[in-house]
Amino acid sequence: MTAPSIRIDWQRVALNLRSHGIQLQAASRRLGKHAGWLGQMAREEIGRGVEFHDGLRLLDYHLSVCGEAAHLALLSPQQPLPLQEPTT
Repeated sequence: MTAPSIRIDWQRVALNLRSHGIQLQAASRRLGKHAGWLGQMAREEIGRGVEFHDGLRLLDYHLSVCGEAAHLALLSPQQPLPLQEPTT
């Protein structure tokens, strides 16, 4: 049995962070990358490939900033952006 393939839309990750009020330059530096890294990702100047450890750090940051609903929507392309956490 083969494991299911999961593809992350990195542009969507960057745009989702921006839609939650995060400055992409500051977030790039916080993640240990050059200041333009997430901006390039948002403009699809970076290909689909992201280094494994960079991807893990970015997904962890996305979860902490955007919340679980937006994070899970990365695996469900039919979800519109921006996705906000439900308020109670």
